[in-house]
Amino acid sequence: MKAKSADSPYLGPDPRPDKHEVTEELAKILASEEFVTAHRLRSFLRYIVEEALAGRSEGLKAYTIALGAFDRDETFDPQLDPIVRIQAGRLRRSLEQYYREGGALNPVRIMVPKGRYIPIFSNSALTVSKGQEVSKGQDYGAANAREPLPESRESQSFAAPPSIGLVIFADGSPGDENAHVATGITSQLLVNFTRFRSFTIRGPISPGKFEASEDIPTAIGRKLGICFVLTGEVQVLEKRLRVSVTLTRTLNGDTVWGNTYDRTLNAANLLEVEDEIAEKTAAAVCGGSGIVNKVNFRASLAKRRAEFSAYDAVLRSYHWGVTMTAEAFSNALEALEDATKKYPLTALPKALLADLYCVDHFCELGIVDEALVKAGRLIQEAAHLDPDCQDAQWIL
Repeated sequence: MKAKSADSPYLGPDPRPDKHEVTEELAKILASEEFVTAHRLRSFLRYIVEEALAGRSEGLKAYTIALGAFDRDETFDPQLDPIVRIQAGRLRRSLEQYYREGGALNPVRIMVPKGRYIPIFSNSALTVSKGQEVSKGQDYGAANAREPLPESRESQSFAAPPSIGLVIFADGSPGDENAHVATGITSQLLVNFTRFRSFTIRGPISPGKFEASEDIPTAIGRKLGICFVLTGEVQVLEKRLRVSVTLTRTLNGDTVWGNTYDRTLNAANLLEVEDEIAEKTAAAVCGGSGIVNKVNFRASLAKRRAEFSAYDAVLRSYHWGVTMTAEAFSNALEALEDATKKYPLTALPKALLADLYCVDHFCELGIVDEALVKAGRLIQEAAHLDPDCQDAQWIL
């Protein structure tokens, strides 16, 4: 067995991937559809992998990456120039997409955990519990088991999770020199949407695929079977940016949410503004107290407890977070305890149940025996199943 230090970039069952195998995997990624034209992401990934393989992982900070991968000079200040942080988020999402699709069967995985810029190299095989092995192509490496066993796949445990279609935002600016702004905001929205694990995200969808006479959201719902559709328009007038967004429920064509963002632009803040608008929109639509969960919670009230999917349990947890009533707490607790037993390889119910156990302990409710011990175990399991689970990271 090869010993692994706590700071080693290698994870997973031995034999761990060697430098040659990691270099081969890097070449596959850089040649993939997700990366072949993404020059900044290619430079970023190549730099941090090569530095890690050379034994210089601890030097991978925002400053060194900016100089080594993005040609910034010694005056670079990460507080004033967010390029590394922004590109790191895009890199993580692009790697996720790659391992969902073209790289799903690759024997080696390269990951970049949130909060660090040091890449992790792992084999595909993963033992998730004694006697239970996830085969190649079903996991994201030893630190990221988002694709569990076929009979317990997260997509099945959420029982047809709510789907959201993202239509490419229209460019309403005079001329076409600012069309890239609409494209950039659409891309960042897609990145932010994929962070919410209880939703299926479709997009970006081109409105040109539909007849001009059709109502786009309704047509998308009918033809693609999508529950909600987000559309928007971007206008750049001199140094002012206006982004208007609308969320439509395709079942009845109702507009369930909308917002307008007005921002001042300058040469340095475009990417930061795009990120901010995308993050706020995604939270308003997909967040725990977001509009989609509110709409679906009302529909979920008609279900009996025996009919609950994991998503129904998650909705009850979010409802408790909004109302903070004893009844809502009890309902969420029962639903999440059932869900964690029924869907043991799904991270989000575990994280939310751990949160309720912490509330029980620190508020001295006395409902759950050894609540804090159980919470600790659940949150570790959730973080192992999905290192990007926001609720798990928040509790940790």
